[in-house]
Amino acid sequence: MAGQEKPQGIAIVTGAARGIGAACAKALVEDGWTDLLICDLNGDLLEETAQKLHNSGARIRSLAGDVTAPDFMDRMIEACEGKPVAAAVHAAGVAPKMVDTARMLEINWESALAFTQAIKPRMADGGAAVLIASNTSYFPIDEDLREAFEQPLAAGESAAYVDRVGDSFKGYLLAKRGVRALAKSECVAFGERGARIVSVSPGLIDTEMTKERDTEVIQKMINESATKRVGDTSELAAAIAFLLSPKASFVTGCDLLVDGGETAGMGYQ
Repeated sequence: MAGQEKPQGIAIVTGAARGIGAACAKALVEDGWTDLLICDLNGDLLEETAQKLHNSGARIRSLAGDVTAPDFMDRMIEACEGKPVAAAVHAAGVAPKMVDTARMLEINWESALAFTQAIKPRMADGGAAVLIASNTSYFPIDEDLREAFEQPLAAGESAAYVDRVGDSFKGYLLAKRGVRALAKSECVAFGERGARIVSVSPGLIDTEMTKERDTEVIQKMINESATKRVGDTSELAAAIAFLLSPKASFVTGCDLLVDGGETAGMGYQ
């Protein structure tokens, strides 16, 4: 019920070295979470984030590694030291121009599935997980591919679509559709543990990944949005912190658009 205390256990944030993940870790500490595990590929930047969070008085431990590595999720769970997962944010990901299509699907889709499967049996009663999707997942895409990625995919199954997907931008759209579908398909299983899972679809957020996107596309999205601006990481992190809190105890199995009205302004659903 709303107003209950935070569940006992650890909070996990992947992609926490900078950008959205770092902002989420900061927001969780500010919201009263006192035991965090932060993860990222870039160990040096991750330690910088950890040092900033240590000043809050919270217990912070860090884990460097590739979220797609076969042993990463086992290492992540081991780093939890047997504690249940009370809150989890999977923010690790890459932008379309950063990798090829196969790697795009592996990082943005396969790691989300692996993360979800790793934390599911370890969720605390009252715990919650947030997967980061994208408002671009609402963009039009080939019908057969759209339907495929709106169904639950098994581990490794996305590799079969690489040739059909084409470029990495389409791969990004489809991977994020898969993330949204994952939150919906897993909500009942999470509910059986007294936990919740949702996805969040950010729009243009002021991060390094956004700077990797096509400037004309960015300007079009801004011009057609309700707010006419790029969002700040703190605005997105505040929404995510709410979803992880007991105040959102009746919210699960859905996607929250946090995009300043970009999707609505462009007429997508």
